Amino acid sequence: MRKCVDMTVAMGQKYSVQTFDQQLYSIAKQVAWTMPETFRNHIIRLGGFHTLSCFIAAIGKLWGDGGLKDLLVDSSVYASGTVDQMLNGKEFNRAVRALTLAFEALYVSLLSAFFKWCVEKDVIKSFPITFWSSLSYIASNFNSNPEVLSSINSAMADIERHMLPLLKDFRQWGCNVSPTFKFWDMFLTTVEIMLQ
Repeated sequence: MRKCVDMTVAMGQKYSVQTFDQQLYSIAKQVAWTMPETFRNHIIRLGGFHTLSCFIAAIGKLWGDGGLKDLLVDSSVYASGTVDQMLNGKEFNRAVRALTLAFEALYVSLLSAFFKWCVEKDVIKSFPITFWSSLSYIASNFNSNPEVLSSINSAMADIERHMLPLLKDFRQWGCNVSPTFKFWDMFLTTVEIMLQ
């Protein structure tokens, strides 16, 4: 680690950043804690994989007992023991897939409720007719027509202009009306961050 500091000083920087996997990270932190003056210019951090595993474990801690575990097990997609491992930050690939599936399923429910809300609030008329026709065109020609890209760009512009502001209003309304809605909306926001 001393050579890292020498290189850092030679580059005109004050701090040296070292990234370790989980086992070496714990040893490096213990060494840094026992000799704080020697390692005061060292920033020791976990690698990206372990950071993401910890993030998944945090999601499991927050939403596991709130229904996420039941959702994954009762859907017969994963066994109970596997879900426990996934929500503890283990079984990384399965955990990412499971959270992606849960995200997509909940987002479909959110959009279904959103369009029902739009009909009830009589704001569905605010969407231009071109919005619906371009979505229909994209759906029917998605795999077969290379010219669909311009329609996708047009639809995305309409979605950003007309649908996303209303979706934001709907999510705020839902969070104010229902603590359960707010709980799962926070899940969607958190997993969306993880998936980016």
